[in-house]
Amino acid sequence: MATVTLKTVWLNLASDPSQYLSLPLTTAVDLSPSTPGEDRQYGTLLRAITTGVTQRQAKVSVAALEPADVAIIRAWDGLTICYRDDSGMKFFGTYRSPQIVRHQYDANSDVSFTVTETSFSEVV
Repeated sequence: MATVTLKTVWLNLASDPSQYLSLPLTTAVDLSPSTPGEDRQYGTLLRAITTGVTQRQAKVSVAALEPADVAIIRAWDGLTICYRDDSGMKFFGTYRSPQIVRHQYDANSDVSFTVTETSFSEVV
């Protein structure tokens, strides 16, 4: 018996949760949390300076995305979205400048972008 595991990512527009995008053909989800900070040296002492939080990031790669879904990805560039995946990860964040590679043999595209968690938004 063979087992097939498909990764699925769901994106919802934060301003209107009824608008969503399901990405069932996700080829890779790379979760890479980051803790902003630095190590400073004071004489012979090293002191860790951190913000006290860890920011979640998810790099998503999708194969063969249809043109209508690519248009949604472009339209939501820079907007606050809710990211969810099949592992139970859920957070609000944004992505910028998605990488879109069009296929030469059909109308679909391969798309990759990184969703970065945001905890506060100041809209100007």
